Amino acid sequence: MSNILVVTSVESTRKVIQEILPRTIYPWIQFVSSAMDAKKQLRQRRYDLCILQPPLKDEFGVRTAREIEVAFSIGVLLLVKNDIYDQICFQVKEQGIFVMALPASRQMLLQTIANGMAAQIKIQALTRQLQKEKKRLQDEKIIYRAKLILIENYHWDEKKTHYYIEKLAMDTSQKKVDIARSIIEGDLRSS
Repeated sequence: MSNILVVTSVESTRKVIQEILPRTIYPWIQFVSSAMDAKKQLRQRRYDLCILQPPLKDEFGVRTAREIEVAFSIGVLLLVKNDIYDQICFQVKEQGIFVMALPASRQMLLQTIANGMAAQIKIQALTRQLQKEKKRLQDEKIIYRAKLILIENYHWDEKKTHYYIEKLAMDTSQKKVDIARSIIEGDLRSS
């Protein structure tokens, strides 16, 4: 299930997008016509993809596409006229914004939207994985610091500190990182 925000002041684009996107796959499609309304919608609801067709009512739209991609971490697809396609591609090439030249067939538009959604899903999965790894590394750093405190205070070797933290975690049904934090805080209080 994917939520899509469409930012366009062109009625024919609204109509085509409504017709080609199946509601079973894209249950929430919101249409707005200005950059200001788009940003307001993005603050109120989580979207997976934003489709922009310049010019918008209150600005051209390329700057808004960049801002949306950075601020909201969602996929952005720009639908631009064929004569400015190369120029727009050059302007947004560093941001990872998809650009599609119009006119295009309905099938091409649907396929481009589907590809944009697929890319966004992969990016979100990689972002979650990266966050998980960052957390794991932070936890390892805390555990390592607690081990150093035990080695310093009790002259234990690394193997014994590892066993101590692990056993204490099992005996108290806590995570090793929580035990490590207790050791660090206890050491700080006694200093």
